[in-house]
Amino acid sequence: MHGISKTPQMIGLTDEQVAELKYKDETATYYPSGGSNSHHDDLGIRTGQAPTAKMQEVLRKTVSEAKAAIHKVGSPGSTPRLLPLHLIML
Repeated sequence: MHGISKTPQMIGLTDEQVAELKYKDETATYYPSGGSNSHHDDLGIRTGQAPTAKMQEVLRKTVSEAKAAIHKVGSPGSTPRLLPLHLIML
């Protein structure tokens, strides 16, 4: 994981290009809940402020549970009314 996505105009730009174009990196002040680890994104798509290992596990578990619940929608005993709740989890 490499952190949150940069804004569209910032994706793929180097720090020098950002300074030259006089863009303001609005995502530079956003950090993951529970702290972060610096993990440079070579593609320049993410901020490089990755969530801690514990938070990464929480995120993976939440996605896994939501996907499993979504796959159950349509099976006997499930209700389509719950689908929006599972999508919100993602």
